[in-house]
Amino acid sequence: MNWSSIVFASLGGALGALFGALIGGALSRGRESRTPFTVCVVLGALVGGQFIGPRLYKWNEVRTAEATLLEKRAFRVLKKYEPAAYAKVLAEYKLAVNDESRLSHFTGTVMTEVGDVVSRRMATASDDALLPFMQEIIEKLRRLQPNGDSCFRFLFPQVSGAPDPTLLVEKGSEDHMLDELANLISSSAEDPGRPATQEQIQNRLVPIVTDLQAQYGDALAMMSNPAGPRVDRAKMCSMTISLYDRILRLPPSEAGSLMRGLTQSQAKGATG
Repeated sequence: MNWSSIVFASLGGALGALFGALIGGALSRGRESRTPFTVCVVLGALVGGQFIGPRLYKWNEVRTAEATLLEKRAFRVLKKYEPAAYAKVLAEYKLAVNDESRLSHFTGTVMTEVGDVVSRRMATASDDALLPFMQEIIEKLRRLQPNGDSCFRFLFPQVSGAPDPTLLVEKGSEDHMLDELANLISSSAEDPGRPATQEQIQNRLVPIVTDLQAQYGDALAMMSNPAGPRVDRAKMCSMTISLYDRILRLPPSEAGSLMRGLTQSQAKGATG
């Protein structure tokens, strides 16, 4: 079983769904507040809550769109280290501000561009940025478990679509998660960590996979094909949580280098 592919696939989907909700919410502006930058709960809840302000304000919002984005450190970091992704998000944001029918395009752009950026940057992020970020992902998975197949949809939105975005970002947590995003990207560029060697990856994974096999038996094979017709979605979520949790139980330097090693071989493109 190719564990690098499994880790990358689940994280890529989860990060796309998470930051699609998170960043979309952070870019919204409510009808009542009139503040230049209001952080709303989630993207999916914004359609009914006026993602774009009244028409009277649209011209000014388009004109000041970039200044609005750059009020948040996450977007300053994205612009500095991932200018191509930032340019796409900004361009789609301007279109969405002016035309609400572009909302779905904006959502898709955020999910694709930011999800890919974070997936790649995880391959070189420092332990101090990567491990707290992974702990946040695990906690989100655990919170989603009681909500039907939301945990599975979070991990594998390409199979059945992303979960209800209102479940992904807790009220009041937007700034914290955007700071986590900024830390991960900036650490990847400024203080990159070294990945584990293939031998180290093998040595650290063997006892983890052995434990998972003992706990889940043949069901573990489902992780190699989440779109399979007989996949138990609840068990897929439990197995993924167990995998990440066991990795994070390792000493920090070993956990960080293992995560970097697992994602690096699958990461797309070079990081700057």
